[in-house]
Amino acid sequence: MEEIEDIDTTPEELVEKHTGRSKKLKFDAFFFKNRNIIFYVLGGILVVVIGFIAYKTFYLEPQEEEAENHVFNAQRLFEEDSFNMALKGTGGDLGKGFNSISDDYSGTKIGNLSYYYIGMAKLQTGKYQEAIDNLENYKSDSKILMPMALGGIGDAYSQLKNYDKASDYYLKAAKKDDNEFTTPRYYKKAGLAFEEIGKLDDALSAYQAIKDKYSRTRIGLDVDKYIGRVQAKIDAKK
Repeated sequence: MEEIEDIDTTPEELVEKHTGRSKKLKFDAFFFKNRNIIFYVLGGILVVVIGFIAYKTFYLEPQEEEAENHVFNAQRLFEEDSFNMALKGTGGDLGKGFNSISDDYSGTKIGNLSYYYIGMAKLQTGKYQEAIDNLENYKSDSKILMPMALGGIGDAYSQLKNYDKASDYYLKAAKKDDNEFTTPRYYKKAGLAFEEIGKLDDALSAYQAIKDKYSRTRIGLDVDKYIGRVQAKIDAKK
């Protein structure tokens, strides 16, 4: 009877019937043979997931909250141009400075933000390489702070007379986010840096980008004189 049934079965059905059984048997055999390893792997993954949740809930979130309590005082000092005090802190329960905050709360959002403030404070106090190192550590999706961090690195390189790197970072800052506050500001700085190293065509392109898209901004209203100056230099070389 089985042979008669097979005659009425299409070749496709026969393949599906027999290979399906074969695959199931192979899987069952593989699982039975390796069940201990499979359980160990699944258990390990479960331990990692539970560990991450516990780390986030019982360590990282309390650290974040504690860091927020300290950062307000340091930010206030920074805004008052008390840069060294903002870095070192004032002491007391809520008097940590950005240096301590970045060390004590590394891995938190506030710890990351501290790199920005440390870098900008170092820039203001003439410690340009330290400014670069800290600003490079700052990572953010902020449409204002991230371009300003890149621009701050450009400023530090400008102070070190490394105008090649300065222009590179100014362009990164200008292009990081398209807005009327940071974009024309850093295109202008890029143009000035390009002029310092004689890259006049690049300088002209930077100034022209301001005129084309940001002509109504404060910097845009003044950009024609920079375009005229660079164009005169280019013409003089012909």
